[in-house]
Amino acid sequence: MSALLSLNVIAQKVTPAPETGVYNSLISVSSPVGAKTTAVIHDSLVMTNVTTADTNTLYYISHTGTFTDSGYLGGTNGFGYSGFAERYDFNSTDSTVSVIGVVSLFGGKVNPATAKTVTFKAWSPASASVVRPTLSYSGFPGSAIDSIVGVSIKNLGIGATADTFKSHYFPAPTAYRSTSFFVGYMINYNFNALGGDTIGLQTTRLGERTSAEYTVTGGDTVINDQNAIYDTSFWLDVEANLGFKLDFYIFPIVDVKWSTVGVAIARNDLTFFGNYPNPAVNNTNVRYSLNKSADVTIVITDMNGRTINTISQNNLSAGEHATTIETANLPAGNYLCILRTSQGDGIASKMTVIK
Repeated sequence: MSALLSLNVIAQKVTPAPETGVYNSLISVSSPVGAKTTAVIHDSLVMTNVTTADTNTLYYISHTGTFTDSGYLGGTNGFGYSGFAERYDFNSTDSTVSVIGVVSLFGGKVNPATAKTVTFKAWSPASASVVRPTLSYSGFPGSAIDSIVGVSIKNLGIGATADTFKSHYFPAPTAYRSTSFFVGYMINYNFNALGGDTIGLQTTRLGERTSAEYTVTGGDTVINDQNAIYDTSFWLDVEANLGFKLDFYIFPIVDVKWSTVGVAIARNDLTFFGNYPNPAVNNTNVRYSLNKSADVTIVITDMNGRTINTISQNNLSAGEHATTIETANLPAGNYLCILRTSQGDGIASKMTVIK
């Protein structure tokens, strides 16, 4: 079975001091405001949604409240952030996992003549880094375990009127592993010469990250590095250093080897139990559980990312659900089943159809 997974640690919450010179106050917006300019204010970092229709992407504004869209929290900006990563914790008790690729949702503006590219990566976590004797980070992205080099930003699903999720596959799957890993992307750019390329990885809305910021063990505080930003030469924790409790819209596509059938994979408020039967002939049932009511969308694509079918279910209650996917009319082969919720959670599985 293959799945796109996100397991999060549950613990207490703390708010360490933000980075020097960065302000974390929030300004709400009740009406649409113009965006996608290339001016930048370096002395403060305040985030908000720019329009009522734009519910995911977060933009920079100055401390005066003037929108100066210098890019995105997860993309090109005047602060020089060039790497963006999300952590996935894997339960190795009865299974191992190989990372096949990533599913991502980008937004922004792209110059049709651009030559800019991004590199998608999967990393092993580095060893915990000690800040002071009783405070440490759980481990930022360390050694790369796979990468997709030279993906044009024109192929990220950024549209003039709508952005779409895109699947990207590593040249070869990673070796099977039984520990946590990060997935994300890196981009090199000169902010003063963007040429209209103000792009970024979209995020869940503020406050929708449910994993805790830190855990306390024996009097020591360990920051849970769930997502991170690369600042020129080092990684920053998004929540602890910047003050934003959210998750990036980038999910790993993985191949999971179970030694026990029916083991669940969870991301925040979504738990995924797989699709059965797999391989399928006439139909397969996608089983999942919600911690709170939500809208659920299941998209079936081929392995090249072309959408085959979309099933939308609104106002599903908390609890377990099963959605039947008809496969009788599908040619034999492999497909990707991407399950997303209105809470920003996402899990996918590779399903096989046989005749």
